[in-house]
Amino acid sequence: MKKILIVSTEIVKDKYSCSLITAKVVEELSRKHHVDVVTEWMAVFNFEHNIQNIWVTQKPFLYDVCRSRGGKRIFATLKFRYDKIIRTLAFRKLIKKINFNSYDYVIAFGGGDFFIAHRVLSEFSMKAKLWGYIHDPYPSQVYPYPYYSEETKKTKAELELYQKVFEQYDTLWFPSTLLAHHMQKFYHYSDAKVFVFPHLLPNIDVKKIPVETEKLNEYGVVCNHFFIHAGTILPPRKIDTLIQAFSKLKEDKKIAQELKLLFVGNINYDYQHLLGIKDVILIDRRVPYNEINMLCKAAKALLIIEHDGNFSPFLPGKFPEYLAFKKPIMHFGPKHSEINFICGEEHNSFSAPLTDFEAISKVLLHGGEPLSENEKIMSHFNIERLIASF
Repeated sequence: MKKILIVSTEIVKDKYSCSLITAKVVEELSRKHHVDVVTEWMAVFNFEHNIQNIWVTQKPFLYDVCRSRGGKRIFATLKFRYDKIIRTLAFRKLIKKINFNSYDYVIAFGGGDFFIAHRVLSEFSMKAKLWGYIHDPYPSQVYPYPYYSEETKKTKAELELYQKVFEQYDTLWFPSTLLAHHMQKFYHYSDAKVFVFPHLLPNIDVKKIPVETEKLNEYGVVCNHFFIHAGTILPPRKIDTLIQAFSKLKEDKKIAQELKLLFVGNINYDYQHLLGIKDVILIDRRVPYNEINMLCKAAKALLIIEHDGNFSPFLPGKFPEYLAFKKPIMHFGPKHSEINFICGEEHNSFSAPLTDFEAISKVLLHGGEPLSENEKIMSHFNIERLIASF
């Protein structure tokens, strides 16, 4: 048994994808090892765990002022993230009290647009092996197209700062191989530092999820007669071509006439021209997690939508969730993507670029791939591989 300290920004299991994996790692590692946690005051431990000690930062007096509408306007005008600074100070104050030399491993977690825990831990010397989990690229110029932003003096300075921060780490942990290689171009760490382990398969007991006919009726679908995409549709993820391909297949009677296409989640671009298309249902709002699970269980196939670029180093959190449902999966996004890297060429019939009408039509006609039946793919998400690393 190892002694592990996990230092993480807010842990709220059902809020962010990074918080989800942090919660899952804490849950799993604490079953096998002695695990202590340092986190923030807004953490919610709404999951099973065997944590030995939890230390929480104190909520800074000015935090609510910074997060208020007026505070956000002021600091946006100043281009200044004061909330980030006071959270960093709160972490530093608490972490100073920790005896790092009593641990075998110290792991920094944090998502979103900064690495508070990573930065603070890099300031302390320790005998423990220091690991840093890198969920997303940072700063903005490190993102690939279409999320890339031009470099500024501020982001250049941050890039230089985190170059020095990451040099203090023994291991940098990434959820995808392509993300590790992509960020290496900016931060120049060695291959020896890289550890890749993806988002974990969720603990979903599919058999216990009730499929309610009345609730399906509210969404306008019938069990096993619809394809579903669950998640936010951003401007780079426009679904126009996908809907056009689906409608043409229905018009030509190449797919079942009772089949419907359901999108559930916020749609963040002008989609008025897509309303009223036969058998296409757009639910432009957040839906409760239990209803998403019910819809996924009832669906004929599950859709993952990335973006219209040529490269995606990200592993969508929906991918391991969808695998847990053991349904056929379709992927619409770049060919050069982490999903295709994991699945390999033998499964290329389930994926198509988001703006390629012909390729999308072939994937829809094929109906997706039962990827959960592939042992190689499922072993990629095996928690024992992570546990054995400590």
